[in-house]
Amino acid sequence: MRNVLFTILIAFSLLVALPAGAADVQYPLDGPLLVRHQGIAHLPHMLLLPRSGRVAQQQTALRATLTHANHWGWQGGPQPNYRIDLETTVLDLYGSLALGRHMELGLDIPMLWHKGGSMDAAIMRFHSAFGIDQEHRSRYPRNDQELWVAPRGKRTELLNEGSPWALPLNPSLCLTLALLDRMPVGPALALTVGSSLPLALGGSCYFRPPWFEPQLGLALSWQYKRFAMHLNAAYTHIGRERNLAGIRLRRGLSSLLLAPQLALSKSCTLSVQLIYDSPAFEDFGDMGNAGLLLAAGLRFTLAQGCSLELGAVENLMWFDATPDLSLFCGIKITGGR
Repeated sequence: MRNVLFTILIAFSLLVALPAGAADVQYPLDGPLLVRHQGIAHLPHMLLLPRSGRVAQQQTALRATLTHANHWGWQGGPQPNYRIDLETTVLDLYGSLALGRHMELGLDIPMLWHKGGSMDAAIMRFHSAFGIDQEHRSRYPRNDQELWVAPRGKRTELLNEGSPWALPLNPSLCLTLALLDRMPVGPALALTVGSSLPLALGGSCYFRPPWFEPQLGLALSWQYKRFAMHLNAAYTHIGRERNLAGIRLRRGLSSLLLAPQLALSKSCTLSVQLIYDSPAFEDFGDMGNAGLLLAAGLRFTLAQGCSLELGAVENLMWFDATPDLSLFCGIKITGGR
């Protein structure tokens, strides 16, 4: 893990220093895919929202991304104990407004749906075909729905079949400032300052922490002809209470994103994204471990100012953290003011 972080930081530094060749305007590479960590331990918090290092000039944008994830996690005695067995669907609605040529205001509104799902059988067959341990999946009914924790021996239900099927998560507001923009012949660097807002309807629950979570982030982009590289880093400070369902939270979350892109044609772009999020819990078995995800997807230009994104996300930490497998689709619409 340290080697991965070291590699990303070195690449971040090199992209600022190295000159870029002229970007080919016939092959626009419009930032990373709008997909982020779907882990049960990370979903309640303001995570890194992938973005380009270039601030949109005199533009407004609206993005909607739907991510469906299968989750499994189980740990028996000795304590701590938990069971995670469900599927979640998260809708991210993100809108941004350019404030002049060097500033952008963004608002993210996420919504969570949960159910027993339908992917268990396919995932178990995949694991069997490649000799991957099922980690006790076969002990329980397929497509079951349970999410409970017992950090001190006392079981707490976070979600079950009787829970509301739709849960609004805390929205977030962020301001992005352009620090450097040499594109198309050099890198672009932006600073993001924001916070989650404890305004979700329906009161506080595990997925809606009742506190503000301020975040500071950097986004760097560099393009050479049909190829582009995006690097994001962010730190999110957790509120002073730092306790959810009896689980102690860490003081903050660190997030990193490495996202190379390649234009396959004038209307299709291939993106691969490595997403890292530091542990959310102080000490809670595998559920409290860091998350490392690999996302891959295609972006299709449907019309001027309108694009479609499709892809999948795989957990590289195996059973150390959820989710197991995620599928996503999204749409982005941009226009001048």
